[in-house]
Amino acid sequence: MNMKSTLWIAMVFAIVACGGNKTPKESDDKAQQVVKEAIVKHGGIRFLKSIVRFEFKGDQYKITRRSSAYAYERTSGADPTLRDVLTDTRFRRARFQDAVEMSAQDSLAAAKSLLSVVQFAQFPYFLNDWQAIKQYLGETTIKSEPYHKVKVTFSEGLNAGDTYVFWFHRNNQTLDYLAFDFEVDGSGARFRAATNPREVEGIRFADYVNYKLKTKKFKVEELDELFNKDELERGTTVELQNIQVDLIAN
Repeated sequence: MNMKSTLWIAMVFAIVACGGNKTPKESDDKAQQVVKEAIVKHGGIRFLKSIVRFEFKGDQYKITRRSSAYAYERTSGADPTLRDVLTDTRFRRARFQDAVEMSAQDSLAAAKSLLSVVQFAQFPYFLNDWQAIKQYLGETTIKSEPYHKVKVTFSEGLNAGDTYVFWFHRNNQTLDYLAFDFEVDGSGARFRAATNPREVEGIRFADYVNYKLKTKKFKVEELDELFNKDELERGTTVELQNIQVDLIAN
């Protein structure tokens, strides 16, 4: 990897690392309030002082977070000697303790895939990052239950260009549904319904049932309407297994 590519990757990771405390001016007050209440409900301060381990699709993940500093690790189930690490300063792939050379494009793709799994495992925590621009879309009903509907786009970093919509239960502040459209990679819109919610050391986790559009004519903001009409096709279930949480003392 040449010096120009290395510096560019470092700049992207530096942008990603700045999240957590700063609220973007573009986010409206109602959306910020809904997200803040949901983060408290799902674990609050425990997100900032914990080590979380889980298994996903055969790979082992470890999330270490101390305030604004973090390290996200993925150990390959197919090759346990291979490990990816994304920190607040860089991304690194290693076999045993030796760095694996990668192109800038491959490094960014691996870093984004690692971050994506971590984010889905710990939503709604990441929605308070300063890159997250939140818009309140109003109140709605899904399967006869009341929800707040919040749209989130990311202005910079590895999520730049992606669009999410989240549905938070109006009475208990839980994140029960989400949808996303990754326009950059062209994978299209998806809708997910939370299932099997459970708490481990005060942090709420859930699995998700995937739903796909039968056509591509609808916006991500409209997927709750299709779900209510049973017009989405049920797909696979995204499962987190063997979850362990160790809280870090001050």
